Amino acid sequence: MADLYFLGVLFAILAGVIAALGNILQKSAVNKIPKEKSNENIMKILIRSPSWVLGSILCYGVSTIFIILAEFFIGPALIPGLYAAGLIVLAIGSAKLIGEKLNLAEYIAILFIIIGVFLIGLSRLDIPVNEIEKFDYGLLIRMVLFSFILIFLWFLITIAVNKDINRKGIALAIAGGILFSLAGIHLFFLLIVANFLFKGEIQAIYIIILIAAIGGIAFGNYLGIKQTQEAYKYAQASKVQPTQEVPKQIIAICIYFLLFLKITSIISVFFIIIGVSLVISAGFILGNRQEQLDDIDKKTE
Repeated sequence: MADLYFLGVLFAILAGVIAALGNILQKSAVNKIPKEKSNENIMKILIRSPSWVLGSILCYGVSTIFIILAEFFIGPALIPGLYAAGLIVLAIGSAKLIGEKLNLAEYIAILFIIIGVFLIGLSRLDIPVNEIEKFDYGLLIRMVLFSFILIFLWFLITIAVNKDINRKGIALAIAGGILFSLAGIHLFFLLIVANFLFKGEIQAIYIIILIAAIGGIAFGNYLGIKQTQEAYKYAQASKVQPTQEVPKQIIAICIYFLLFLKITSIISVFFIIIGVSLVISAGFILGNRQEQLDDIDKKTE
């Protein structure tokens, strides 16, 4: 079981690293578009770029496969924190792409991520799919309540953002983070049901959960992406992305303790809190790098 745990941790880290590498390749391709062609249809140019195509495959294909594998072996509680390892690749790659050196604060942020990811891995807040042998009604009720609470929080924030334009970007980032967390939970339940069905345990309740999980994944990811893009209109990317990590990291911990009612040692709680705090802090420090990468796209529009 220990080997499977560390395999899941490795998959989650790889998912973040591969997604960041794909993002760098995409931005590199955008950066190479000649200025005289910047007014043309950019997608027609990018689709012919091997680096952009490879970057897209890594971002949306390979990374997603590793996320699913990680969810299967360790569940959703640890993945957001471990996935943040990709920020290291993003920071170093963006520095090379933009032609700037990392400053002292950014080197410290990278050290924070390394320590944070290491501590999150040590916390062992894993929920393997194989550990869920059957759905008890208590878990299903908590899942429904948990989903409705997240949707209610998302709804309140989405409604409230129109009342304070100065904080609209940050509020939309938080709302998007909640939606991505909702999608992550439903992905985990989809994997649980898929595991049951693969074993030949076909029941009506499993089909219902499967349909609901697919709906939750589609709802969370679609609106999450939409609100994140809208957030960029009102706030800098250097603030939007790290702010979005805050609800994702907090909700991930709540999944372990409140949804699945898991109990762990004080030292594990210490590891996860310190690890997540370091990752979030590093995200704010490295936020400017993401903003610089996003500016590459804007210059070609």
